[in-house]
Amino acid sequence: MIRQHRKVILFIDNCPTHPHPHHVKLTNVKLEFFPPNTTSKLQPMDQGVITNLKANYRKKILRRMINALENKQSLDKVIDPRVCIRDLTKVWQNDVTEITIKNCFIKAGFAENTTEKPVDDLRYINVRWNELQSTGAINDNISLTDYLAVDKDLMVTDYSTDDAIINYIRSIEL
Repeated sequence: MIRQHRKVILFIDNCPTHPHPHHVKLTNVKLEFFPPNTTSKLQPMDQGVITNLKANYRKKILRRMINALENKQSLDKVIDPRVCIRDLTKVWQNDVTEITIKNCFIKAGFAENTTEKPVDDLRYINVRWNELQSTGAINDNISLTDYLAVDKDLMVTDYSTDDAIINYIRSIEL
């Protein structure tokens, strides 16, 4: 990056485990922290990138389940941790598109609106989901939308209290 005269700005939430700019010496990377308690609105990953990754990953698992059921195979081997990690990597590389990432940056306020629209690629899987429900292969009364959003309310991080934020700011050498 130095030879190419490239500079990068890295936006980070204010999690106490992230390094503070005063503690890290970077020449071509500038660290900028989101204001406290604004990550869910300003972080492009929270504006749809993570949701897109999860939806495409679950679609891949659902396809594997459909294939197993159609071939009268056990579902026990469908969810193998090694295969799941490989599938998640493939989904990130192939299914989370540049357009999706751009749109999430726009939604977070990083750019002007664009006319590009992401492609809805879940139509096929929705038809298959309904077929599987009608045959009884999926016997839970759950919609595809609910299946894809099964962990939307799962807390994956802890939010700092006001006292913790104030103590952290006081600890920073200015």
